[in-house]
Amino acid sequence: MGVVYLEKKQYKKAESLLSEALEIKDNYITRISLALAYQAQGKFEEAETIHVNGIKLKPKESQRYEAYADFLSDIGREAEAQKMTRKATELQRIN
Repeated sequence: MGVVYLEKKQYKKAESLLSEALEIKDNYITRISLALAYQAQGKFEEAETIHVNGIKLKPKESQRYEAYADFLSDIGREAEAQKMTRKATELQRIN
């Protein structure tokens, strides 16, 4: 339901449901959707924390670095975004 609310641009409802779901079980889609809900509300620090914590939980999943790179690029931190993109590419080669 959280993703549906996100698509309907009802970010507070999406945030609430996605936060609850993430507490139950870590899931990539839930995590990036919650980060997007935060970002849409201008809660950039919270969005970044969601990305960073996801990487800490599963540091070998390249898609988490890709999502974080997209976030960093969206907020204008290009050098850091490129670093995360390189890390994602490196992990894709290994796996």
